[in-house]
Amino acid sequence: MLKFEYRICTSFNWTSKFAEEVKTCFFNSGFKFKNFKGLDNRNAKEKSELISEAEVVILGGGHVPTQNIFFQQINLKNELKTSNNIIIGFSAGSMNGSEEVYAQPELQGESLDPNYKRFLKGLGITKSQILPHYTLIKNEDLDGKRLFEEITYPDSFGRAFITLNDGCYLYGDGQYEIVYGESFIISDEQLENVMKNVQETAKELIEKIDIELEKYVAPVPKKSMTMKERIDKAKTKLSEKNHKKLKKI
Repeated sequence: MLKFEYRICTSFNWTSKFAEEVKTCFFNSGFKFKNFKGLDNRNAKEKSELISEAEVVILGGGHVPTQNIFFQQINLKNELKTSNNIIIGFSAGSMNGSEEVYAQPELQGESLDPNYKRFLKGLGITKSQILPHYTLIKNEDLDGKRLFEEITYPDSFGRAFITLNDGCYLYGDGQYEIVYGESFIISDEQLENVMKNVQETAKELIEKIDIELEKYVAPVPKKSMTMKERIDKAKTKLSEKNHKKLKKI
């Protein structure tokens, strides 16, 4: 039985509707709740009590800058620091969870407005700057410009945005952050496949590990030899070497 708390910063009708949809999704996936409560401006005064009671805090979707203002108003970052909740972010919630939030222009006029702030202080839950729904919005236009090629790419100079397709997610434990699913990094106006980079890095690491293993593990004379057999053979060799050393002593 889980106690969930859900927060979002849009109209109250949307808050309640989306919270109910989230609850239904978890219920259909086999999760049962002891309590499921929402937090918005209607009950913001109860924030400390609600957050301390919750086992899981869900940061919902919405308009990134608007949600960010609400989070700042209730000092959510500090509230979460003093708690020990599992935190799940959806959409705007995942974006506002980063240390520095990239508030990608979304509404008409935002990309043209000189007063629109594209970089905001976040909750500091992740180091990564997340851009969700990539496959859904990658070909969209805003204010007569390509959303990514002409707006987001130029904003990526000196930074790295991680795009997530629906169904992908980023997991973090305070030390490491791992992306599960196909993802891309946008940095210095370049788009790179995260998995390709990971595979290349992994290949290099595996090659280094193999070189080290060869010092201790017997090479494979036959394809049928298992790793256990290789290790056993290596142990035998090491034992023989140590035995010879003892004889010399």
